[in-house]
Amino acid sequence: MYTSPTERSPEQKLADLPQAARDAWLATLDDWTLSQIQAGAWWWTRRPKQTAPDGDWFVWLIMSGRGWGKMLGMDTPIPTPTGWKNLASITVGDEVFDEAGKPCRVTATFDGIAEPAYRVTFSDGTHLDACGEHQWVTWTHAERKAYLRSQHEPDTTRFPDNWPQWRARRLPARYLRRETVEQALSLHAGGMSVRKIAEQVGANEVPLARHIRAGRYIEREAASGTGATGPQIRTTGDLLATLTYGKRGDTNHCIPLAGSLDLPDADLPVDPYMLGAWLGDGDKGGAQITCADPGILDELAARGYTAKCYDPKERGGRGIQFGLPGRLRAELVAAGVMGDKHIPPAYLRASVQQRTDLLHGLMDTDGYLDADNGQAEFTNTNRAIIDGFVELVRSLGQKPVVSEGRATLYGVDHGLKWRVFFRPTMPVFSLARKLERQHPEGSQNLRNHHRMIVSIEPIEAQPMRCLTVDSPNSMFLAGEGMIPTHNTRVGAEWLVEQAIANPRDRTGYPTTWLVVGETFADTRDVNVEGNSGIQATLARLGYPYRDRAPKGGTTKCHTYVKNSPPTITLWPEGQKIVCQSADDADVGRGYNFAGAWLDELAKWGVIAEAAWKEGIMPSLRADIPGYAPQVAVTTTPKPLHLLRQWVSRARAGKPDVALTVGATYENVANLPPAFIRTLLAEYEGTRLGRQELHGELLDEVEGALWTHALIEAHRVKSAPELARKVIGVDPTGTGTGDEMGAVVVGATRDGHMYVLADQSRKVSGMASARHVWNMLIEHDADELIVEEDYAKTYLKDTLDVVYRDMQSEGKFPKYDRAPIRYVRAKAYGGAKNRRAEPVAMRYEVGRVHHVGILSGLEDQMATWDPSDPKAKSPDRVDALVYACLWLRDQEGRRTAVSSAGNNLTLPVTRLTPLG
Repeated sequence: MYTSPTERSPEQKLADLPQAARDAWLATLDDWTLSQIQAGAWWWTRRPKQTAPDGDWFVWLIMSGRGWGKMLGMDTPIPTPTGWKNLASITVGDEVFDEAGKPCRVTATFDGIAEPAYRVTFSDGTHLDACGEHQWVTWTHAERKAYLRSQHEPDTTRFPDNWPQWRARRLPARYLRRETVEQALSLHAGGMSVRKIAEQVGANEVPLARHIRAGRYIEREAASGTGATGPQIRTTGDLLATLTYGKRGDTNHCIPLAGSLDLPDADLPVDPYMLGAWLGDGDKGGAQITCADPGILDELAARGYTAKCYDPKERGGRGIQFGLPGRLRAELVAAGVMGDKHIPPAYLRASVQQRTDLLHGLMDTDGYLDADNGQAEFTNTNRAIIDGFVELVRSLGQKPVVSEGRATLYGVDHGLKWRVFFRPTMPVFSLARKLERQHPEGSQNLRNHHRMIVSIEPIEAQPMRCLTVDSPNSMFLAGEGMIPTHNTRVGAEWLVEQAIANPRDRTGYPTTWLVVGETFADTRDVNVEGNSGIQATLARLGYPYRDRAPKGGTTKCHTYVKNSPPTITLWPEGQKIVCQSADDADVGRGYNFAGAWLDELAKWGVIAEAAWKEGIMPSLRADIPGYAPQVAVTTTPKPLHLLRQWVSRARAGKPDVALTVGATYENVANLPPAFIRTLLAEYEGTRLGRQELHGELLDEVEGALWTHALIEAHRVKSAPELARKVIGVDPTGTGTGDEMGAVVVGATRDGHMYVLADQSRKVSGMASARHVWNMLIEHDADELIVEEDYAKTYLKDTLDVVYRDMQSEGKFPKYDRAPIRYVRAKAYGGAKNRRAEPVAMRYEVGRVHHVGILSGLEDQMATWDPSDPKAKSPDRVDALVYACLWLRDQEGRRTAVSSAGNNLTLPVTRLTPLG
């Protein structure tokens, strides 16, 4: 069954009412109902398609199309505890930082081509390149205003420590003001009845009676929840649609600054304060500083550096100079700064105190603070010092801005200088005379703790990557500005609702529920501990975390025991939510589950069907009065056999499967026009648009040489030992950036072929050549099989040039000449369908296997109709066909692998032998 995209629940209709009408309705609610709304109850915030459909279904399949990615540009710099890494080099297990500056670990990475892509620019000049669906946690103008006006926050000059989770607190409905209660108590002391008192003071009799019975004013704690005003998770598209507010078009969204990077003490060769003072006022080639402030010398003396004063006349009249004999010269040499002033990387990843000492040394010498506006300034003519200083202050939670100018003295131009401005939110000086100019933060200083998003501009589509991290709020820092960025909630909310509503089975025993991700790390980090996971959902619904079960009573809470398997228990009833992974051979076995949530099932690949049929499905057998076990499956539409079976049953009207398809159109009111125009121009009216815009699985195409079922029938999880491995390459015809097909295929000695990877890309020129040579290295392949027809000589030229360059870099130690083979289409039958048919026949007899899911390639195989003259050239399919046909032709010409690992026994043609 399908859910109607036009349905709107009563709660959603209420959300459309004017604020005054909504407030009037809220005032009529009892305390419990209002607390549920304030706690962000799922029934209050969800959309119609996020509501479980009616009917006696067994599987609720929730598929969504374009709009769920969270990717950043591959070249985005990521701060790590050991320095900077490009996002492209981040791997599972690497450490990064969360929004509080705490180290966290990467648990998964996901790559793709971002269309559309945007450049998000911030008020300090920094920027991030992200896809339209990337998620951010931002504060709007209204949310900042609610925070500043809150009477329940101890300090609104800075954001709360756990700012992603902050929600406006307010007193429950029917809460009486202290003045009203005190007036009522005075009247009651005079003998007036409660009913008369209520009429006179204009209050409700029921809540007033509680205070009168107690004989005093009863304090009521303000309540909060995710349903209340506060920062929200928003996509880049959401931000673009609400970038400004008001008639003046003021910037709307901000992201708070990250906390100071939390790192241990480092073993540093020079005391940080000493290094900062020397970088600011020291001689580049010696252990002297020019200084007129005795406070600096006192600070150095306290750190063990005694100074000797030189006569200014002996030093050319350059002010008062102090020599620092003894260990300083040796320390500066060990730090690598003697003769080359800069901040060494080790100092930028030292502890907070060490970095603060370094900042004080720099600011005491070359820093200034304007007491009128609170703005600090650091000036230097050394760009290396400036760059290090900017990273230093950012690592301490500050927001620097750099300007460039000319350094002049007495009218003489001495070259470039750079000035770094920031409004400090921490003491940035040790010198008393400078420190006294820094005033405490005032009521408007919240702006010094955040960056505004000032523009979001479309950029060219490019490869991007998203990370999953194990931080408490699923956030990590990205970009040179160390900007906090985020990593659906439907599955978690549904499972928790069911567990709360069905606490015990027919025998009175607590029910057991199941949550499954592809791996244990996915289940733990995303589905359970993630920002929208089960623990966060339970906390929002009034089940806070406790490290142990409550002793009797009716206390609502949940415990989380990280044993095997990890289990969440809901108290006081005792329901359990068991956390397992699809790659566990025993998933589901040994339990009687009342329901399950299976997340991102399309990612499970070849293990999905066995996990479902052999483990999970047989375990769904709990006996609960009036309730039959059900399963919610949240996933993206991919050509997985199990998904296709469920979709077929739903479309055939079978009652056991309920299908919810999330389409781009349903959120069109919240998406910017440019975003919609871009998507519609590319996908609307095409078959691929049914997946990208409507979230549907693509149907088979009459006339296609392959079907998803044919590919699925022979899919494997891993390849056996391969005798040969090649990369088929279908170059673009013009070199202008069209997609280049690049597919890796291996063959065993018995003639079976294994499709290992599809790394087709929109690249051109030198980038395309470097891409395929890097593929050769990455997959340890033997040859490139490249089509040379038509106007594709540009790639032949660049392949030769790039190979020589990379060989000189030592990238090809096992090859003594370019491992490449050019082929012509006419040698394999000419027309695309003729050369593809022999490969399709090999699929039909089970002699070609896909290793894992290769979505882009498989979609093109199953949707390309060779009889359609208007069909787009199948670049990925062409690359696959050339690789398979080449391997077929070599079946009778076995190659012996030498002890040196070079198995190139076939002649390499059309390139001058190298070496």
